[in-house]
Amino acid sequence: ARAEAERANRAKGEFLAMISHDLRTPLNAIGGYCELLELGIPGPVTDAQKEMLGWIRRAQKHLDSLITEVLTFSKLEAGTETLTLADVPLEAVLREVQSMVRPQLDAKALELVYQGADAVELVVADEGKLKRIIANLLGNAIKFTPRNGHVTLASRTDGSRIVITVRDTGVGIASDRIHTIFEPFVQIPGHKSMNPDGVGLGLAIGKRLAHAMNGTLTATSAPGEGASFELVLPRAGLQTRVGT
Repeated sequence: ARAEAERANRAKGEFLAMISHDLRTPLNAIGGYCELLELGIPGPVTDAQKEMLGWIRRAQKHLDSLITEVLTFSKLEAGTETLTLADVPLEAVLREVQSMVRPQLDAKALELVYQGADAVELVVADEGKLKRIIANLLGNAIKFTPRNGHVTLASRTDGSRIVITVRDTGVGIASDRIHTIFEPFVQIPGHKSMNPDGVGLGLAIGKRLAHAMNGTLTATSAPGEGASFELVLPRAGLQTRVGT
């Protein structure tokens, strides 16, 4: 039964990889032709047409990001996603991710409370995957926090572990639903309007990436009281598995 399940997972991964490639080919063509039109190569473009081309390009990029999420999730489920673990300077990562989400914070007039890491602190992780998890957690916090609220990004050491926390003052999650948010394609009930473009894979991918890096990703929350997510990973030089 286990061998059959593994074969099914591999087949699913191969199928999704093929479909992703087939979908990306026309999407890349759409993006390429939009760029040619924006440059005015076929002929002059009006301001109204440029605006419409911008909409097309944004839609193309959004679809491409959704394809990437589905493919990543499939690889993680099949055990074929490649990670490169190394000693990563945590403070530099946290600073970079902050700059990535700054436009979204400013757009909603949200305050970012930063409680950073020691400049010499190293975490054992795949740097790109680590940035992806933190960026997703911050992105979710921003989406589900009303204007003029605040989002906290903090880190601390706990023995052989490093704990990275993202908290918000958002809508929160009911206690009977908190266990479901790491499942694929699950979104916070009643708040779809706050995340209309999401497909519910970000947290599922984040939890599986954390596990693949010998860590954990957990959440606590209550309705109207915001949510708090903790990403726990090994400290460099102390590579003890921190969770399952």
